Amino acid sequence: MSIAFKKKYLKVYTVDQSAEAEKTLKERLSPVITVNSWGNENTKNSGFTFTIETTEQLEHFLRGVGETVA
Repeated sequence: MSIAFKKKYLKVYTVDQSAEAEKTLKERLSPVITVNSWGNENTKNSGFTFTIETTEQLEHFLRGVGETVA
């Protein structure tokens, strides 16, 4: 997973575009965060991406990865 720190948001990329990865991401992040695919699913240069723009989305993401929100 990589995170691009932009001025007003975070852009998160994964490098796993398997059906299991998609299911896990959507179970943990939807409906607060929209998950999209990127790249070519026939190559190793692909995965999923999502944007975190609000405090609500950041807190939801942290809970989704097992972190506590203060």
